[in-house]
Amino acid sequence: MSAALAIVVLVASGDAHEAATSAMVDAAAAVSGRQIALEEVTAPSDAQALALASLDGADVVAVLTWDATRARATIHLHRDADTRWLDRVVAFDSTDAAQERGRTLGFAIASMLPDRAPEVAAPDPAPAPPAAPAPVPAPAPLPARAPAATPRPTRSDPLFRGAIDACGAATFAVGGAGGGIGVTLRAHAYVTPRVSGALSLSLRSGQITGAQATTLDLGASLGLLFDIVAARPGQPLSLGARAGLIAMRQSVSHLQTAGAAATERARLVPGAGLRAELAAYFAPSAGFVLAVGPELMFGETRIFIGDRAVASLAPWRLVTEIGVRARF
Repeated sequence: MSAALAIVVLVASGDAHEAATSAMVDAAAAVSGRQIALEEVTAPSDAQALALASLDGADVVAVLTWDATRARATIHLHRDADTRWLDRVVAFDSTDAAQERGRTLGFAIASMLPDRAPEVAAPDPAPAPPAAPAPVPAPAPLPARAPAATPRPTRSDPLFRGAIDACGAATFAVGGAGGGIGVTLRAHAYVTPRVSGALSLSLRSGQITGAQATTLDLGASLGLLFDIVAARPGQPLSLGARAGLIAMRQSVSHLQTAGAAATERARLVPGAGLRAELAAYFAPSAGFVLAVGPELMFGETRIFIGDRAVASLAPWRLVTEIGVRARF
């Protein structure tokens, strides 16, 4: 048997050390007589799976995915000699042990491999005498069990390069005016599978009843998002923290008398924000997102009517955002 890797099996992040995964590798190696390599990835495309197999010098790649209940597993397998992918779904009972599930999957992978060409024995250079019986060949020895490959560490290259969030937002001022509702658009660029840069644009509007005025805040924020708990197959939730710097244009419009044109004053205020963020994915590339956290504007905006101060825009605010996310 060649010492080169023959099969690459792709499993979800965190699954390489599961008991079912180890049993699968052992069974596939023993039945196929080939070496097995494990790679931990999350929702790879067919092109990415083939690229990983090419890097490892393998002629077969299999992507193993589980449903949310771990009761059904899907094997998505490609062989170099074929132009199409093969798919097989294996269902389990709730009473099946993890090792038994793994052995079943290993046998299934081995059964999907291409048949090897039979070996042809070299002809005997000296023909036997006509009267002598033909020698009976000794039984061929059983193939030696191939050693199971040690799981490889997860690759750092993210499978998703970016994401777009579209959210509604509600702002609650702390100790002053400045609350309101609005919208937020956010673009993410993944640096690693758990860390992304985030650029946000927000538009919020509110009212200051005591001053008979309306507020309009137009903001831009640049920061980083870190996923403390990352989503993966069978685990669609992610929990992260986001921090960023803010540039906010705060404007206040006041209607002085009935029928008169509104007067507006505006200024640019810097600030910073922090969010706790929960995402729930109903598909590998789409989900819902909820973010809650404080904002601090580095300065207080006071509102005057004539020479009398009637209100102020609070520097501290609590912001809640809820919306959808698309990853690509």
